[in-house]
Formats: sequence, C-alpha cells, structure tokens
Amino acid sequence: MLPLHFLQSKKFLKLLFGYENYQLLGEIPQLGKRVNLWFIVIDYYICEHEPKTEPVKGLHIIGWHVTKDKDVFEKIKKTGWIGPFGKYIPISHPVPFIDAQDPEYFKKWSKRKQVYRHAWLRQLENKELEVVESDVDTFLEHYLASSLPKKVKKFNQKQMKELQEIYKDDMLFFLVKDTNLNKVVAGLCILLDHEINQVIKQYSFMDKTYKNIGAGMIDFCISCAKKHGLKFVNLTLINTYGHGDKSWKGFTSFKLEFNPIIIYFRQSYFKITFNF
Repeated sequence: MLPLHFLQSKKFLKLLFGYENYQLLGEIPQLGKRVNLWFIVIDYYICEHEPKTEPVKGLHIIGWHVTKDKDVFEKIKKTGWIGPFGKYIPISHPVPFIDAQDPEYFKKWSKRKQVYRHAWLRQLENKELEVVESDVDTFLEHYLASSLPKKVKKFNQKQMKELQEIYKDDMLFFLVKDTNLNKVVAGLCILLDHEINQVIKQYSFMDKTYKNIGAGMIDFCISCAKKHGLKFVNLTLINTYGHGDKSWKGFTSFKLEFNPIIIYFRQSYFKITFNF
C-alpha cells in the first residue's frame, strides 16, 4: 500500500472546507468527509481503493480522487462512477514522502544534500548549532519575521493556530540557534500523526546563508519519526503544471533532491444522486 494521503488523517481532514457542519465517513484508509452546503450534500475522498459510499436524502455529490504511485492518467472506468476526467485537475498536487525506517535513507539523497546533512550533523556535534523545542507564540514570532513570501506567512499564521487546536501535544515546534551568535537561524514545525503513521513537516523557515540547515531539518524530521515509531516523513505538497506561484518551483526542487516516494491523484471520479 502507498503512504496515506494526509487527508486520510481524521485530525487533518477537519480543516478541509472548515470546521462546521461536517461528518467524517468510513474508516482509514478509505476515510472521507461529508459537507452540507445548503441543499447539496458533498462527500469527498482521496484514497487508493474505492470507498464505501453512504446514501443520503436530497442532491448528493460524491468525489473520489485516486492516489497512485505514477504520474499517469489512464481512462479506467469504474462501475457506478462518472469519469475519469482530465489529467491536471485543480487539487492534483503530488505529495512526497521519505521512508524514515530505511536505515540508508540518506544515501538516496542528491550528493549536495548528503554533503549538507554531514555538515549539519557535524555542527550539532560541535555545538555550533543547537535545536531547541519552542512554544507556538515564540515560533510564530520568528516565522513571521522570516524571508518567506508574505502571503504564505499570512495564510499559515491562521492555519497554524487551527492545527494546534486539533493536534495539541502532537504539534511540535523547534528553533535552530547559531550558538556563536546566540541567534535563531531556522525553525521547524512538525505534526505527529499516528493515524496515518507519519511525521508531517508542516512549516519551516531558515536564514538562507546557512545552506546546510534545509537538509538538516529534513534529517531532524526523520530522527523524530524514528523516535516516535512512525514510518514516513511527509514533506507536504509539491507543484505540478498550472498550480502555484513562482515560490512553488523552489519548494518543489528542494524536496525532489531527497529522492522521495511520490503519490499522485490523477484519476477523479464522481457520483451524483437524488433521493427522496
């Protein structure tokens, strides 16, 4: 089975379409969400295998987006479903994963990222860099002062607070300090999601003059996954054609240097019913 999409997490799925007037459907790994919008009921699934749908009175629309291990669009018909439709659908951001339980995970990285990882570990050992746990307010103060795009920071500031209400103690914040300068040079926020067996690398920032820290924070995520007995590190979405602004290009290029497992969802199916 492929790594589960993070919307198979009951906690993370709460954010989709907001908090109010929703119902979770089925069970992991065919978990879905039902939203009531005026006179329409919409069910939404992202999973590898066909979900068991639950009927409802009135106009009912069910969407099923199939996770795949290849970036291939195939016109496979499913009995009782409409579709599939075109390849580049609006939600088709792929998701990259690292297998944290692979003892030689770092050997799959690009040569540059391997060098950066080695430098990161050396600086930690020499106490030139230090990773300290933080609270959300201190992390947010440094996050908002970082060089990330303003619209990214504005959106994530609101989402960060919402996620903390949901994940509570399973949402961890870390700051990376340059001990010689007594200065925060990077930060990392991760979600420990035991439902889907993943550490989710949710937010990060860094001083661009410290080139090795980006790879170091990924390595730190893997160490956290091992510590908490979780299988995968979820690097969060990467770009595909026609999605995202210019900043996505850099984020995507960075994540691909870790040679991750990537899941796609190119097959989209729908059902439309009306029951009295």
